[in-house]
Amino acid sequence: VDAGDVDAGDVDAGAQLGDDVVIRRDIYGIPHIESETDEGVMYGLGYATAQDRLLQMNLMALGVQGRVSEFLGRVPMGGKDSVANDRKMRTFGYWRHAQAAADRLPAETRALLDAYADGVNQYLADFPAGENPLLTELGVTPQVWTAAHSIGVWYWLAGFFSGDGLKKADLLHQFEAEVANIGLNQAIEAKLCGNHPGDSSAGIVQQGDVSQQTQDAIAAYAQSVGHGSFTCSSSRVVPNVPPQFAHEAPKFSHAWVVGGANTTTGAAVLVSDPQTPVSFPSIWHEFVLSGETIKARGVGVPGNPGILVGWNENIAWGVTSAGYSQSDLFRIQMVGNRSDVYRLDGVDTTMMVAVETIEIAGEASQTIEYRETVFGPMVTEFVLNSGGEEFAARFIPFAENDTDTVVSFIDILKSEDLEDLNAALDNFRYPAVNMVAGDSAGNVMYRLLGAVPVRAKRSPLGGSIAQQGNSIDFQWQGSIPNEFMPQVINPAGGNVLSANHRATGDWYPLSIGFGTGGKGDTNRSARIRELLAQLPEKATPRQVFDLMQRDCVDVNRRDMVVMAIHLGSLGRLSSDARSTVAALATWSANGGQITVDSDNSFLAGKLTSKFRLATIGAEMFGNYGGGGNGYSLFGKTMRERLAADPNFVPTDEEIAFIDELMSKAWVTARNTPQANWAAGYADEGKVVLDYFSLLGMPELSSSTSDEIALQCHVSGTVWAQVSQSYTQWVDLANVDTSEAMMPPGNSELFASDSAQNQASHWAAGTLRAAPLSTEAFKDISESSLVLSRD
Repeated sequence: VDAGDVDAGDVDAGAQLGDDVVIRRDIYGIPHIESETDEGVMYGLGYATAQDRLLQMNLMALGVQGRVSEFLGRVPMGGKDSVANDRKMRTFGYWRHAQAAADRLPAETRALLDAYADGVNQYLADFPAGENPLLTELGVTPQVWTAAHSIGVWYWLAGFFSGDGLKKADLLHQFEAEVANIGLNQAIEAKLCGNHPGDSSAGIVQQGDVSQQTQDAIAAYAQSVGHGSFTCSSSRVVPNVPPQFAHEAPKFSHAWVVGGANTTTGAAVLVSDPQTPVSFPSIWHEFVLSGETIKARGVGVPGNPGILVGWNENIAWGVTSAGYSQSDLFRIQMVGNRSDVYRLDGVDTTMMVAVETIEIAGEASQTIEYRETVFGPMVTEFVLNSGGEEFAARFIPFAENDTDTVVSFIDILKSEDLEDLNAALDNFRYPAVNMVAGDSAGNVMYRLLGAVPVRAKRSPLGGSIAQQGNSIDFQWQGSIPNEFMPQVINPAGGNVLSANHRATGDWYPLSIGFGTGGKGDTNRSARIRELLAQLPEKATPRQVFDLMQRDCVDVNRRDMVVMAIHLGSLGRLSSDARSTVAALATWSANGGQITVDSDNSFLAGKLTSKFRLATIGAEMFGNYGGGGNGYSLFGKTMRERLAADPNFVPTDEEIAFIDELMSKAWVTARNTPQANWAAGYADEGKVVLDYFSLLGMPELSSSTSDEIALQCHVSGTVWAQVSQSYTQWVDLANVDTSEAMMPPGNSELFASDSAQNQASHWAAGTLRAAPLSTEAFKDISESSLVLSRD
């Protein structure tokens, strides 16, 4: 292989490349890889990714292999330490499954992953020690890359957006204590009927969006697997039993797409903002591909060739975290003092057992025993409150052997329209995400992705607690078929949005088991819906971004101030609450932006966003529910009642909550002299990023980024710069005019210009050019590298 640096203008985009691969880079260091074949473009992507993120991709590989402590020793990591991480990864068998999944890939997918790995390994042949000084300093030896590594690094990242189910043993014990106290049926009712049902009207897919034929098919399937509704003694019907599994899901992203019927061009316009904590380097890697059938741009995980959020010549897509449970615990009945034999349907069954050694730099090595049952690996060591019992874990993607999400990643890149995209998404299994998409013909789409386990009929609460593992009858019944998952193309209104909020209305009979955000609106979904309604009847592509993305309104805080102003007019506020209202009246009238240049943002930021039983009281909790969904429903209800009746008087409990909310904000804010509020709020928005303090990884360097002054540092808003890890705006009428931004930059090399040169865009809330075609990218190229594949 010959690799040569040449000037950007010396590479003729129209020339026959043959076996050559061209890697062009713009001023931001973003690689555009061109080849006449898809294998060639994957080869070039592997090489370019290794140039940009060799240490990062190797650290993620070590993380999923359970080998971090082999190089770094015992260091803090993920709330515990690297040895605990290594033991958990080995116990769950992530790397073992990644290797097996690679061997089962379809031939075409495997060939492309192998070509990608060849590109990574060619870079290692050219630069055996890599180019990041931290590699040598940490003693990390770059691994020979394989298809399994590409799958493994995706598992590493995906694991942070999917619960592991390890709290379900504790929930099982709590449930059994309740059964002993009041009886089985009463305990089931208490579990299912005690929570607020949520706001069905907030669901993305409403009943009118789905044909009656499809509704009937979904209902028939639900009945066949034991899903449906539960009637409480109060006569309230609880749909989709159980309505919410007991786990917290991450708040991750928002995206919206405006359909062609609502744009001036007739093509869809998509904005996607996959919000995760901004890190240095970014958890994402941005690149552009131009092969035989693969011509796409966006971001993915370093070490994996997929594009999670991006676009090609005809379609654009974005994702948000769905957060439903894809994992369960099963209580295993052990036999005697044996650690490898359990009883299943009355038969003594021997586990598959393997012993592995964990090397620890600076310490003696440890051994760990991997034990596997028919339900999955034994994970008791990591279970919260096991109670002296043994538990196995079953989880996606390890419970499925017929496909892997990487197959979907490759097929997405080749999709030519929404029909192709829909087919490609059938193999997206892990983690759970919402996808919104649009195409150049103006169509828009929403689809809930990821395998949803169908729990056994004999499990009374589905996956909300650990299940019995003494009979195969408690095994999963597979997963919900793709055609029955929540989805819609071209819904009424012509637009689609997702912001971690509810996927469907109550009409949907299957139990998904959503986590945080799954019962109604979030702050962001409510606000994006408002903003979409404010767009002109025919919006320009630019308006779809400019009128929406740089929005720093917290709907809950804004609505509470409006209600407090109303209560003040009724004489129902305390002295401190009246002080807050007086200070925020103008702020509220001006729209409630909480940016650093908005008057009294400091005080507005002190209004709590907590909505819990302890703070709102039993009556409100029963009427609205808790968490962000309950808060959104409360604000929505107050707003609607006030609009219908200007003399509306809330209940005493509602008044007490609003009064306390305003009072506490004033008491907290007055600790700072009011003359210092503006400067103090601006200082709160100044951030410095630790170098190589990545998601789930230990901090590896004392170096930091430059100080960055953000304008909107309030979480829960659309702009929310603290988590603006990537943003793309795609005009599908002309994809070469699209724009993007990924702070702080695209390189992990601290001394590189492209490590931090997007920080200024991040601070200002601006995007930069993100053309797709070779011709358009060539116009902004700064350098090129030619690789010859023999």
